[in-house]
Amino acid sequence: MTFAPRHARLAIGAAALALLSACASTPEPSLYTRLGGKPAIDAVVSEMIDRTVADPATRRSFEGVKLPPLKAHIADQVCQAADGPCVYQGDSMKLVHKGLGISTAEFNGLVGHLVAVLNKYQVPAREQKELLNALAPMAPDIIEKP
Repeated sequence: MTFAPRHARLAIGAAALALLSACASTPEPSLYTRLGGKPAIDAVVSEMIDRTVADPATRRSFEGVKLPPLKAHIADQVCQAADGPCVYQGDSMKLVHKGLGISTAEFNGLVGHLVAVLNKYQVPAREQKELLNALAPMAPDIIEKP
């Protein structure tokens, strides 16, 4: 007869410990935080754009574009995509890129520059993958020539 009450106490104790453990554990930081916040995103975006503009294979679609506002818009997009506090307030990707004839190769070139910069800053593979997955849905609105 003493087994049931003790068993019940153990079960309640185990449940309480599990509940305390669940409450005590902190949620994982957002991708935005793990990337280093806005200053890190600004630095990555700025260097990615500089590399893209300097590359003969990718610079065509940036000719005549004012780079500081472009960098700010892209940084806001990346920040928002990474669950940061930023809000992208520019036009839609489809509208911004309409008529530019951006090819898959040009788009992939920009992504390659992004990955190179992320590697330079030693962003872990997990965060890189999460960021690229968050940005990937924009591709169909940017690419006009497969």
